[in-house]
Amino acid sequence: MIATITFHRAINCGAALQSYALQCAIEDIGEKASVIDYRCKKLEESYKLIHTPLTGKSLASDILHFPMQAIREHKFRQFQKKYISVTAPCYTLEDLSEIEKDFSMIITGSDQVWNLDLTGHDKAFFLNFTDYTKRASYAASVGKKELYKDTAVDCRDELKRFEFLSVREDSTAVELCEKLGKIPEVVVDPVFLLKVEQWNRIAKESKSAKPYIFVYCLHESSVYDEAKRLSEKTGLPIVCVPASWRCPVKGKIIRDMGPQEFVSAIRSAEYVVTDSFHAAAFSIIYNRKLIPILKKAYPELNERLTSLIKMCGLDDVFELKEEVYDQVKYSEIGEKLNTHIERSKDYLKRIVDRGRENENQTALVASVQKT
Repeated sequence: MIATITFHRAINCGAALQSYALQCAIEDIGEKASVIDYRCKKLEESYKLIHTPLTGKSLASDILHFPMQAIREHKFRQFQKKYISVTAPCYTLEDLSEIEKDFSMIITGSDQVWNLDLTGHDKAFFLNFTDYTKRASYAASVGKKELYKDTAVDCRDELKRFEFLSVREDSTAVELCEKLGKIPEVVVDPVFLLKVEQWNRIAKESKSAKPYIFVYCLHESSVYDEAKRLSEKTGLPIVCVPASWRCPVKGKIIRDMGPQEFVSAIRSAEYVVTDSFHAAAFSIIYNRKLIPILKKAYPELNERLTSLIKMCGLDDVFELKEEVYDQVKYSEIGEKLNTHIERSKDYLKRIVDRGRENENQTALVASVQKT
């Protein structure tokens, strides 16, 4: 049995859906899989509906938005309960060391599991609770260009102990190669490992029969400018999930979107305008007309999106916007992506095969000990 450890509890559509996708992809290979329900202290704090320390302004904001946030969190927890198999909750290194005995391999990723700023320097995502023969990563990310500038030696030592090492960005692979002396594989995000039919099974039914522009903003305000331009040009209405409680576009505004509604909204859209990698990924999965927007304030987060666009041969879309799609053949995009998907599946299968070898070895040792 294979275990994964990731940000499965994040109130973020991409995080929830990639957790689900990796588990399904392992099971598609024919192996049981489960997500370790690890409660990283810093991450758990970031998910709270009421944040600490309390200040007058933050408390007032939390109280004002609590009902909507509670509905949104409920959707994520229900999605996890229904679709993701998780272990008993783990809070400490001792908990993890105990539960890892139930698994033949542990996979960390896919997400920014090696971003120390996000995790509070939590080494659990480096699998420091298990033997190196069980350690694997799938599309793990550091989330920034400077790789462990202040704690380089410590993290290098942990990463050297991985039996299987893969990342999601080319730049991370290059830097790890320089620092570790071993070449990590670059694999596709787990959401690409599932077929459209598999995503359709979890998508909510769309409530809109008319074409619309789906706007999904995480950071970059120019997403709204592009959406307004496109709406004026095409006459299509806007359905928007804004980055904050203030939304500068007119249309249907959704602030409590869950993972299943996210998939459905993209599947039914005519256009998708976004600075989100996973919104772009699902736009490509569903052959939507994608207008990707780069982040000016967080340029280090752009590579994943630009790499995906380049992989699909859509480089011109950043400049030519929707005009690109008048000439796009989605079958050609699918062919280009499929090569990377199959290579990634082969990598994942090697991890599963090693897990089976570990299980056989464990069974052999136990048999010898009995005799």
